[in-house]
This record gives sequence, structure tokens and C-alpha cells, in this order.
Amino acid sequence: MNGEKLTDIKFDELTSRINALAAKNKATGLTEEEKAERDALRREYVRRFHESLRSELDSVYYVGDDGEEHKLGKKEASTEK
Repeated sequence: MNGEKLTDIKFDELTSRINALAAKNKATGLTEEEKAERDALRREYVRRFHESLRSELDSVYYVGDDGEEHKLGKKEASTEK
């Protein structure tokens, strides 16, 4: 995207470009360069989404049975499938 680093692009611009490439892919297909750009944009989108979600979850507290606030921690890995 014009030599900009992906981390410097605003989130709205990032999603707009992803959507524009998706529309072009559906209509006429993408060049190899555009496919590489699309993949990089998607990775950046997912990275930012996870970062934002983690930030939100880090600020979540719940009131336990003991009446005290507890910080929401990471979920323990389940052994069930």
C-alpha cells in the first residue's frame, strides 16, 4: 500500500483495502503481488484483532461466589475433544 508499513495503516483503511482486494478477486482475480498484499493485510488484521481482544479480556473482572472481584484469567486447556 504505497510503501506504508502495515502497522502504520489505520484499521478502517486496512479493512477497506482487504475488502477492495476481495471484490477484485471475485470480479477479475488478483495478481501474485496483490495476493501477497492481501495475505499480509489479513495477517495484520488478525494480529490487531487478537491484540484488541486480549486487551479487552485483560480488563474483565467477575464477582465470584465469595463476593470478591477476580480478574478473568486464561482458560485452562481442556483435555476433552
